[in-house]
Amino acid sequence: MGEMPFSLVYGTDVLILVEVDLNSPRIMAFREERNADYLRENLDLLDELWEKATMQLVAYQRRISNYYNERVHPWTFHEGDLVLKKITIMNALREEGKLSAN
Repeated sequence: MGEMPFSLVYGTDVLILVEVDLNSPRIMAFREERNADYLRENLDLLDELWEKATMQLVAYQRRISNYYNERVHPWTFHEGDLVLKKITIMNALREEGKLSAN
């Protein structure tokens, strides 16, 4: 979907421990006094992120459906054709099997 589950729930990106230890650019640009404003802005944009993720999910499901439907070969049966019939409940004598007459 292009978004991390953490950011869809909390509205912000997650910091991994390596970024904290190595003083990554994200850590260096952090300002405590602006943090609350940034979080509020991210929460305001969270609904748009959800809508974007939902649209991407629907598009992905449509692509998968089209891919599957292109490869399905329709079968047509006519009277007198032989078909394999699966019987889930068999009688006690096991006289009738999956190839028995209807």
